[in-house]
Amino acid sequence: MAEAPDWPKVLSLTVHEFRTPLTVVAGYLHMLSGDRVGPLTDAQRRVIDEAARSCSRMSALLSEVSEVAHFHQGRLSYLRGPVSLSRIMQSIELTPGAERRLVIGNGIDVEIEGDATRLGRAFSAVASAVARETIDSDDVHVLPALRDGPAGREAFIAIGSGAVAHEILEAPPADLSDFDATRGGNGLSLVIARQVLQEHHGRLYGALGERARAGAAIALPLSS
Repeated sequence: MAEAPDWPKVLSLTVHEFRTPLTVVAGYLHMLSGDRVGPLTDAQRRVIDEAARSCSRMSALLSEVSEVAHFHQGRLSYLRGPVSLSRIMQSIELTPGAERRLVIGNGIDVEIEGDATRLGRAFSAVASAVARETIDSDDVHVLPALRDGPAGREAFIAIGSGAVAHEILEAPPADLSDFDATRGGNGLSLVIARQVLQEHHGRLYGALGERARAGAAIALPLSS
């Protein structure tokens, strides 16, 4: 029986092989947009600008693939320390084009043991994914609460429109759905977010029933 490939190494090699030609293409597009090989018409410049944006998106995706590979190789480092939940929530940013307003609920003065930067990115990825699926409100609410979890007291953060976020807060975690981290349009940011939360002994939930894609919840244990 053939030996199974070392998939993290395969992913790392794939990133390297894709990144080299992508860098060349991006470089030539930059030369063209700078009129270094002759002036461009407005129509040509629009085409080149769109191609350059796609190159940037591809580069970001490759960085995410690299991060997934490093995670499975145990090569990701975490700067762990006590960080306030309010600080993590205030660092949330929606991806450009989300066209939603972010509303942060009143912070709870509790501390989480973990990497503030990576947790902030994880929260942002989840909130951005929810914003993409929110259709009944222009606002995405992030509402914190405290609950008793499997390992003790934990922070429980509901994300969704006002109605969905409050519905999540009122529901027992057992009634919430599994969060789909492989939904399209988000790159690998949700896969990475789930991994980061698991590294912090946290959990990621979806919303209830038909609103499963338009809401989420994050549970993280408090610092002991």
